[in-house]
Amino acid sequence: MKGQNLKGDRPTHVENGCSLHDNCETCPFPDCMIGNKRSILTLKAKKQALELWEKGYSPREIAKGLGKSIKTIYRWLELPT
Repeated sequence: MKGQNLKGDRPTHVENGCSLHDNCETCPFPDCMIGNKRSILTLKAKKQALELWEKGYSPREIAKGLGKSIKTIYRWLELPT
């Protein structure tokens, strides 16, 4: 079946991409996120954290708003602790 790997557990290619990138062939992510809801949610939260940081929110405010630890936010934003 097209889009399935040999083990049959997750799709390996989708012609129209996914919610994170519109084309599988040019996708910047090293691992396919299709079928991995947790990874997708984490990537979306990281993107949101970066957007909030660029708007001037503090790491503490971002952590509270996203329900993450401040240590996680520092790691995502690649800030020194």
